[in-house]
Amino acid sequence: RSRGLGDVYKRQIKYASLVEEKIHYLVSVSDVNQSAKKLKYEYSKIKPMQLKVIGLAKKNKDLEALEAILNMSDLNSELLHLAESSIAEELKVLNGVTVEQKQSNYQLMKFIIVVVLLSLCVVLGYAFYLSKKLLGGFESIRRAMDEFSKGNLTPTLGYRDKDELGGTI
Repeated sequence: RSRGLGDVYKRQIKYASLVEEKIHYLVSVSDVNQSAKKLKYEYSKIKPMQLKVIGLAKKNKDLEALEAILNMSDLNSELLHLAESSIAEELKVLNGVTVEQKQSNYQLMKFIIVVVLLSLCVVLGYAFYLSKKLLGGFESIRRAMDEFSKGNLTPTLGYRDKDELGGTI
């Protein structure tokens, strides 16, 4: 009996400290969660009772330990209710953050689309300008060759730029 119950008590102590740690963490990350603060307060009231139960059980005072556990049942129910409320509050906060994040992402996507479209327009405009400029020199050469084929041996070229094509002409 001692060995089996001893393991139960050790687990109980371990779980109690784990619960206390999680409650402390919840309160520390959420300043506005009133349920979490109340949960921490209520848990601080029940912790001495838990330690009393563990102490009674270690002393083999099972009936007294059971009575103490039964006396704690209302507090345990309250703790469970507070934990559920705290989780519900956190979910509301997270849902609000999610909605804000969606709106922020939507605005960012609109901005990126506008920037990409403007960049595309600038690039296409510059490409059109460069192609006209380059093809303009070839068009001048083509006209001069047409004149040459018609018998005009002194055609003039209208291309006067100082790029590679202009330097060749």
